[in-house]
Amino acid sequence: TNFALELKLKTINNNQSLVLHGTYTNSFFMKVPVVFTLEAGETIIPAAKTSNGGTEFVFVEGQTYAGNIVFNSTHWFESISQNMLESANLTAVGWGWGNNVMYIDKANNTNIYDIVVGRIKSGSEMIFN
Repeated sequence: TNFALELKLKTINNNQSLVLHGTYTNSFFMKVPVVFTLEAGETIIPAAKTSNGGTEFVFVEGQTYAGNIVFNSTHWFESISQNMLESANLTAVGWGWGNNVMYIDKANNTNIYDIVVGRIKSGSEMIFN
């Protein structure tokens, strides 16, 4: 019997599904905090593999199988150009110069968000032990 593995991210108490924090060093050698938020309801269909790299599975009815979801966030972002990051909108937080954050989500820097979300499938795996 064939089946498809599909993950739908859900939230609890209206929180985001997946939040990644990082930094980007701009052309002025300043580190800019980056917050990527994958919104609730996004569907991820990871490539399924066995722990030894195989792609065939034999599931026995009544058995429980454990697996790990592996996200390759480097792959998600590697197609984002330097120019896109340099021209991204920054949001001021707190007081003072240099307190800017690059938010990437459905409402902020959507051009980057759409590219990253489009690459999540190819940069995600479900590995069964």
